[in-house]
Order: sequence, then C-alpha cells, then structure tokens
Amino acid sequence: KWSDYIPNALDSKFDTKYRSGIKDWAYKIDFDYYPRPKHHVKFGAGYMYHDFKPEVEVTKIYELEEEHLRDTVHSGLSNSHIYANEISVYAEDNMDITPRLSVNAGLHFSLFNVKNSTYKSIQPRLSARYQLTNDVALKASYTKMNQYIHLLSSYTITLPTDIWVPATDRIKPMRSHQYSIGGYYTGIKGWELSVESYYKDMRNVLEYKDGATFLGSSHNWEEKVEMGHGRAYGLAFMAQKTIGKTTGWLAYTLA
Repeated sequence: KWSDYIPNALDSKFDTKYRSGIKDWAYKIDFDYYPRPKHHVKFGAGYMYHDFKPEVEVTKIYELEEEHLRDTVHSGLSNSHIYANEISVYAEDNMDITPRLSVNAGLHFSLFNVKNSTYKSIQPRLSARYQLTNDVALKASYTKMNQYIHLLSSYTITLPTDIWVPATDRIKPMRSHQYSIGGYYTGIKGWELSVESYYKDMRNVLEYKDGATFLGSSHNWEEKVEMGHGRAYGLAFMAQKTIGKTTGWLAYTLA
C-alpha cells in the first residue's frame, strides 16, 4: 500500500541529490642531504593522478500508480570525469651564512596536464632570519605559489555547496605572491613575543558570476564562473609563555 511507503499517504515525493568528489593516487619521494654542518639540503619529487567528478545531480519522483510506489528518475546529470596528471620537483637549502644570518632558499617546479592542456610553473621561495641582538630577531620571506585546484563556493544559500574543481583548458591555475616580515623578542625570561605582517597578491581567483548559482541547474560550471584579482594582508601578534607551571600563548590577528 502507498501508506506503507510514504507516511500520510502523500501523492508524490520529490527527491534531489547533489554530489561532488575527488580521488587521488600519489607517489612521493624525499631526500635529506648534509654536505656541511651548516647546510641542510632537502629535495624530492612527486607524481599525483587526479580523478575529478565536480558535480553529479540526480532527481527522482516517487509516484502512486495503481496502489504501488513507482520510483523513477525524473532527470539525471552526471558530468564526465576529469582526469589530470601532476608532476612536481623541489629542492631547498637551509644554511647559516654567518653566526647571525640564516637563509632558506628553495625552488619548486610543477607540471599539470588536464584536457590536453599543460600548465608549467617555477616557484621560488626565500626566507631569511637575522639575529639583531641576543633578544631580538628579524625575519622576512617571499613565496610564489601556483594552485591547480580551486574551491568554488556559493554564497547565495546556506547549504554545504562548496565544490573542488580543477584547472581546465578554460580555467587557468591560481597564482600568488606572498611577502612577510616580522620581529621576535625573547628578552623577558620564559616569554616569547612576536609581531608579523604579510601581503598576498593573487591572480585567477575563481568564483561564481554575479547572480549565478548551480541550484536547479548545476551543469556547465565552467560557464558560470569568472576569474579575477585578489589580495590579502594582515598583522599578527603573539605572546607565548614557555616555562613555569603554567604555559600557553595568546594571539591576535588583524586581517
């Protein structure tokens, strides 16, 4: 009977399911090399195979037909899998230039192949720490990064609708340059005080176009997004107690 399937003997029931997923297979190898006591070299390589399924939507209608419940697929949407290959190679050297100055310099190369398109990136990274006095240290860094997987968020509804989408032949990877500088003070016994600022400049930031939403029509997501510039900057303070019966830290960030 109908009432055995649906409470209150409803005439029909409408059900929509939406899914998004990623499967990754990865191989990675890393090495540590100490050519001299003041040099620590790290290098390695990795390969990752991605299987993206950005969106799958299935809509069903349950109807009463001759006192039997009929379960039929009203409409179904299953985007094709998107397959990608990612190769990365890196090397970095952590070295003491002088008793007061230490530097970490690195270089990261990556290659991302998807839909017969290949993206290449060389990403330098550099950080330096200078011991100004016994109690004061200064630190600065620069990092260039490329990101081949984007988080696409919809702000128009409160459902958990964030999906991860890859760079494609139409969607470029996101690039960023990040700069930071900070100061550290250890002149108070048992305490460490620090202040650090950063600035991040981004390109090819991905989001939905104004007024666009996947709800009710989630396919062809590449036609509903746009890329633009972004920036982020902030200032962070931290006080940390490191010795004694009570330890802990207090931090505040303005971003």
